Amino acid sequence: MNARTAAGPICQSCARTSPLMFRDCVRCGARGRLHHRRWCDRCYADDKLHELLPDELVAADPRAATLRERFLAGDPRRTLLAFRRNTTVRALRDALNAPEPLSHAILDDIAPEGTTAPVRALLVEHGLLPPRDETLIKFERWCQHQSARLADPEHRRAFDRFVRWRHLRQLRAQPGPARPSQSQGRRQELRHVIDLLSWLTGRSESLTQLDQARLDLWLLEGPRARRRVAAFLDWFARDGDLPRLQVRPLPRTANTPTGTSTEERWELLGSLLAAADTDPRTRLAGALLLLFGIPVSRLHQLQVTDIDEQAPVTIRLGPDPLELPDEIGELALAARAHRDAPRLLTDAGEVDWLFPGQRHGSPLSRDALTDRLAVFGIRPRHARAGALAALAQELPAPVIARLTGLHVTAATRWADAAAASNARYSALSTRTW
Repeated sequence: MNARTAAGPICQSCARTSPLMFRDCVRCGARGRLHHRRWCDRCYADDKLHELLPDELVAADPRAATLRERFLAGDPRRTLLAFRRNTTVRALRDALNAPEPLSHAILDDIAPEGTTAPVRALLVEHGLLPPRDETLIKFERWCQHQSARLADPEHRRAFDRFVRWRHLRQLRAQPGPARPSQSQGRRQELRHVIDLLSWLTGRSESLTQLDQARLDLWLLEGPRARRRVAAFLDWFARDGDLPRLQVRPLPRTANTPTGTSTEERWELLGSLLAAADTDPRTRLAGALLLLFGIPVSRLHQLQVTDIDEQAPVTIRLGPDPLELPDEIGELALAARAHRDAPRLLTDAGEVDWLFPGQRHGSPLSRDALTDRLAVFGIRPRHARAGALAALAQELPAPVIARLTGLHVTAATRWADAAAASNARYSALSTRTW
């Protein structure tokens, strides 16, 4: 039992929605469930927001006034829920009330990155902090941590110089911020470099003593991905401290036209189109994956400008626009109009990304989109293989490449794989047993 009324006791579940529990707010007169002081959600949330962003702070910085106005216009229940989980809100309050001028360094000292990330994104979005490439910052810190693991000073210096020369220089030179996928791939490469240097240290050998026999031994003792150290060895050999060593590339395996069957893909597509109460962005991503084999790594970076709403609706995935079927085109227009993204204390709209993320100016992460597709039973790798195998049987490789953004070499491999599969099937079907 949660409460007693004239009509009898009410359980906790019913008390949340029962009109018998509603009262008039003593502050604004609105009728609803009241909090302490007998205030409604709106009044209680506004009071907490004025406490977080007081008039003195707003008067001193007009940007804080804009921030408070957006919070006040948000859903009061969403605001109160954020205050109940007050770790992030506390970090925002500490940052705003810091005696020093607000900076990224202050946020770094207040709380761990996971806590301050939504706070930082919010302050950057409203101009209270300058933009910062968070992916690059985290990658630099990760490299420093990995470097500290190397016991040999010479190995540590070689690793640090390689990171600066190759990875950091390339990431800083590109026009936009670093993408998480770029950081992930570089970390995988550097982990193998660390493994090689640690292996040499364990043998009491220096990097300059590495020869072809030792390198081949190390490559044979571990996974095939160890061959990614080739760039590091080529770089170190430039100064003549190491001979040019051969890291034999792995033979490319042929594509196999297996994956989600055509019947299963159509069944999954039907469930997507029928789920009218689901976010249209997720449904659009699933449809593009099932029909055209567009990878999640490309889907989550789609922008609003990639969709042309003129009939027929098209989407630009490669050099040429791809005309969408009518139902998928309607889904694309719905996704284009539905770009609300969760932010601290409220929601916000994004003007650039079709799949906006929790950080202003950044798309939804690849893993998050993969998790959303998994709810519908879509396995991206299998669905993509099935879709590309089907396309390769219907369209020439250059056409597939220009419409879907797939590299023409990859499209040709899929066409060859589909042709080989059909040849094997024909041979088996005509064979006499």
